[in-house]
Amino acid sequence: MPKSLVSAVRISILYCVFSALWIVFSDKALSWMIHDVALMSMAQTLKGWFFVAVTSALLFILVSKSFYTIESLNQVDGLTGLVRYNAFKEELDLKIQNRHADQVVMVMYLDFANFSVLNQSLGFEVADSILASFAKRLKSLYSADVSLGRLGPDQFSIAMAIENDSEQIEEAINQLRQTFDTNARVKQLDLSCALGVAIEPSDGHSATLLMSAATTALNKAKNENSGVQFFNKELSKQETER
Repeated sequence: MPKSLVSAVRISILYCVFSALWIVFSDKALSWMIHDVALMSMAQTLKGWFFVAVTSALLFILVSKSFYTIESLNQVDGLTGLVRYNAFKEELDLKIQNRHADQVVMVMYLDFANFSVLNQSLGFEVADSILASFAKRLKSLYSADVSLGRLGPDQFSIAMAIENDSEQIEEAINQLRQTFDTNARVKQLDLSCALGVAIEPSDGHSATLLMSAATTALNKAKNENSGVQFFNKELSKQETER
């Protein structure tokens, strides 16, 4: 029997036991304390409403907890432990709002090249282990103030606030690519990736615009097999020349 069904049965049994005990003992207590018929009728009514209030409160707690669990599962990817699209977008909006005047918010989208072929040749379990190990390396590479997400089957997202300096931007890209290469080397696989980069404020002032820009840059990198593409055409030209 599934664990969820077992838990539901247990809760139902506990509720039945509690209800039965409440009815038996509360009736006995009232009959022992009250002998007036009119007063007994009023007490029974109050007792009934009290029972409804208590059970409604318990039901509210259980339902709220269930909805919170469901929402948490929807926000976090089960395989990698990274946040999904909506949660990443919320974190990115906060980064944009809280960045310092001398900073920019950099968003990098990374996509495994030909991952569907890898799935078919190695099997889904092995492919999933590659994704999970890469996510683990990302978590060890970046501090807690960097947002990490899994937005697609083989697409990862990274967002960080850094100094508005071209060398730091280049260093961040190189770090990510080296992490990817290290993970592929450890798995003894010949893998490559495509990177799409968008930078706030030049590429957009909101998470929606910035993520759209990163998607555009990533698609261009995949189509042109160029490795890295910036949404900003001039930066992409400089990266290609470099």
